Amino acid sequence: MKKDFLKSNKIGIFILSRYNSKRLKKKAGLKILGKTIIEILIQRLLNFFDTKNLTICSSKTNNNIKFYKLVSKKFNIKVFFGNEKNVLKRIIDCMKLNRIKHFVRVTGDNPLTDPSAILNLANHHIKRGNDYTYTESLPIGLRPEIFSLKALEKNYKFIEDLNSTEYLTYFFIRKDLYKIQKVNLSKKFKNQDKLSISIDTKKDFLLLKKMMKYYRNILIKNNEIISYLKKNSNQKIIKKKIFLKTKKYNVKYLFDNKKYIFLR
Repeated sequence: MKKDFLKSNKIGIFILSRYNSKRLKKKAGLKILGKTIIEILIQRLLNFFDTKNLTICSSKTNNNIKFYKLVSKKFNIKVFFGNEKNVLKRIIDCMKLNRIKHFVRVTGDNPLTDPSAILNLANHHIKRGNDYTYTESLPIGLRPEIFSLKALEKNYKFIEDLNSTEYLTYFFIRKDLYKIQKVNLSKKFKNQDKLSISIDTKKDFLLLKKMMKYYRNILIKNNEIISYLKKNSNQKIIKKKIFLKTKKYNVKYLFDNKKYIFLR
């Protein structure tokens, strides 16, 4: 695939991240091998992509602004600060400002997101004219996903709770509303999709730290990550049923009559 594929198709990689975290305080600033989690993610992405492909997309709070301005300056990548709770509006505003038609969602929780999977999904996304493209073949924490601006705007006014758009995936795994594609990537292990290296708790962080110190390299390859997780972590059961409304979030549209959707 051509190096300018993302640029020519107006695809941007957005790193959605906040400095503060309820479960793991100052998560983005935690260090492993002398680098913060967000720096590990950025350096892994820059091993595949140009600085112009990346944008940090964060919210307008003092801690975020100060921290991510320093990070963007260090790596010479763009940074955008938008709405704190309405993540979807933040993304749409960032896309329009940067004249992007499709965006790759990468979160600060997933410093080991697979760059090669981004290119693979991007190719399928553009070739098929998808609204939303994702994969479940990789462990949680390695998976990117791609959305079109057209899809993001399509049902915006029908979302019941825009403050729940942090759970963006749940709004778009909807074959009844969008043209979506699940891309099946080759697997090293049969059940590798049940593994996870997404950083949400202190326990998750310590697992990542232990793995990084074992390999002594932030550019760990997929097969190394998966092999390590296979030996050192428990397989997680992925829920097939996603409830549209819970005490934690509400991902319903105003016209929804159903109570849940299937993840697969």
